[in-house]
Amino acid sequence: MNETLKSWKREPLVGKWQYFCLLVVAVVELVYMSPQAQKNGLAWVAVDYFLEIPAMAFLLLTIARGIRRQGWSTMLVSLVMLLWIALVQVMRVIRGLEQINPGEITCFYALALPLAFAMEDGERQWGLKTLALVYLLEGLRLCLLAGALYFGILPEGYRASVLWDGARLLEMFHPTNCSALLLISIGLCLGLCLKTNKRWLQGVLIVWILIQFGVQTLTNGRTGTVFTCLLIGAALFCGIRKTGWKRAPLALAAGIVVMAVLFLGSQKLFSAHQKQMTQSVQQTQSAEESGQAQEQVQQPQQINAQRSFLQDMFSFNGRTAIWKAAVKGLAENPKIMVCGTDNVMEVLAPNMTFNALHTHNPFLEVIYVLGIPGLVLALLITAMAFRGAFIILWRNTDLWKSAVALSVLCLFGCGLLEPYLFVAKNNQHYLSIFFLTGVGYLHQWTIGKQK
Repeated sequence: MNETLKSWKREPLVGKWQYFCLLVVAVVELVYMSPQAQKNGLAWVAVDYFLEIPAMAFLLLTIARGIRRQGWSTMLVSLVMLLWIALVQVMRVIRGLEQINPGEITCFYALALPLAFAMEDGERQWGLKTLALVYLLEGLRLCLLAGALYFGILPEGYRASVLWDGARLLEMFHPTNCSALLLISIGLCLGLCLKTNKRWLQGVLIVWILIQFGVQTLTNGRTGTVFTCLLIGAALFCGIRKTGWKRAPLALAAGIVVMAVLFLGSQKLFSAHQKQMTQSVQQTQSAEESGQAQEQVQQPQQINAQRSFLQDMFSFNGRTAIWKAAVKGLAENPKIMVCGTDNVMEVLAPNMTFNALHTHNPFLEVIYVLGIPGLVLALLITAMAFRGAFIILWRNTDLWKSAVALSVLCLFGCGLLEPYLFVAKNNQHYLSIFFLTGVGYLHQWTIGKQK
């Protein structure tokens, strides 16, 4: 603590203002994730328009601090991306298209991606720890509300945003969003568990990780569950292997066993939960038929909508049809590859038998929002993510950093079936912020100790 205070006193005034901008963003994110704020719509307005202010202030402060050469890649990509976004906005005005919501996408590239470089924060990690606290608190909130819903004690004001979608837990607008947020929280808890030497704290963190995994299982987010199992197994591998490779076979065997047990356990847990809900619905219907007044509940056809893990495995639950329609839409509307479009659904609709709001793939989505130049920059960010993660995991000298690398990679895996990572609508922007922030820190950690 004393060392942190000394470091803070030595921090230049511009750096302190940078950290203030980050704190504003963190507070906005905590408010946005609150069901009450989402209910009255203020959170959406804050993210769409207000989030741009601290992000742009942070960028200006970064320039005022001075652009050093060490680790400049993330800053360069961020500046090029921001310039291209501005140019796309101009082209959209000329074509009469709706402009991109500035708040969240500006925050991605003015603050999140260059955060570690901009604050010279690779080793202190003030920015990363601040945002990590936001996601840890969100994991706690999700679990508390899920528990309240499960045991029937959820307050009335939360029932519109925390509910059973069929038998799936729905929070943060969609079960997959909830699942991805819990993946991030679990990854950070794993990092803390690997970093601490206190046995009691490790025990508490392991129990908390299992609780979060159980709540994630209730979302039936299959992709999130698979990558969370991979995340936990890989973290165990890193913890056993440490810096040497002599224990690698043992570490690998332990990781595989844990992943298998967790995955099979998740499937059994959700099946038992679905069965319980189906029986509850049947009992309620029977009571209603006998004339007893009961609260309205979900219909059995919704409850019976559980998807098998193997069902539609090769179509990724219909996503391959969306991807084919997206590619065909680009061929039919080549102007999209220059400045994007303001309505993805209208472009996809002629080539599909059902509606899709987005492309369900981050690379296709970035083309539909920012065109081919945006895709090129997204590929550069992807290369930076994998390069940084590979170096960190290969060296494995800091298990906290290894856990962050694994969290970034696993969130990337989940994001391959969704539109976030590089661009995102505001109901998923918090996932992009974590991914891009993580990429920035991984890159900064691989360029050596900062001067």
